Amino acid sequence: MIVADVIFAVLALAIIAALTYKYVTTRDIGFVWLAIAMVVWPFATGALRAPLVVHWIRVGHVNPRAAYTEAAMGIRLIGLVLQLIAILYLHRKVTPKPAE
Repeated sequence: MIVADVIFAVLALAIIAALTYKYVTTRDIGFVWLAIAMVVWPFATGALRAPLVVHWIRVGHVNPRAAYTEAAMGIRLIGLVLQLIAILYLHRKVTPKPAE
């Protein structure tokens, strides 16, 4: 478990370094969105999942297993939306304009 955490942290730092370098050289905001989606959001999900599950259990509409599953699905969906925003920003810069 600790080895996996260390590997995850090292890879996250490598991704941060690469995205920071690309942003500084290109000033493309898509790389900032990509950093949020690929590095910041995975770290933030750990802090968000537990309060969501506790809230849904207190409301009483779902059982604990369903609450955890729904929280995980919601968090994944937000992560995918962040990745989509990053891809759309980067695609906008890469797509050549038609010749007139």
